[in-house]
Amino acid sequence: MAKAKKIIQPLVAKEMPFKDHVPDSVIFPQRDQFENENYNSSGGIGVWYDEKYINDYMSFNFHDRINYIQKRAQLPPPANSKWVVGFYWILKEDPNDGNKQKVSFCVIPTIVDVDKNNKVYDYFNPKYRKYYFTQGYRPRVPKKQTNDDIAYDDGTLFP
Repeated sequence: MAKAKKIIQPLVAKEMPFKDHVPDSVIFPQRDQFENENYNSSGGIGVWYDEKYINDYMSFNFHDRINYIQKRAQLPPPANSKWVVGFYWILKEDPNDGNKQKVSFCVIPTIVDVDKNNKVYDYFNPKYRKYYFTQGYRPRVPKKQTNDDIAYDDGTLFP
């Protein structure tokens, strides 16, 4: 396991978040990499959003992505579930900082089962894949950005 990294100070998003799709072929390896690291986030983590960007995401992208998920999923969500905005930690290279590896997150519509104490049906967990993907789905590198992507990425945060 990698040595824990000390986070010195929180950073804030300075660009519009939630504007660009990120392919599953990019997000899944970034999420895997994050899960295999040991980060000490006690030094502070923070990000801010303009109300307009949050409203734009909720008004346009959130429901559009839910509709897309529901069309391609093998199973519908559980009867008493609800869709929430999921924020998933990832590791990615920052091209604006010499490709230094940084912590970030992606934003994905996520299923929560109200009847099971708000159990999260994690987008990245193979156990719940049937609620998000067609049978046999595997992330593939697209030739160009498509509307098939679910994740949105706000950019690198720290360190």
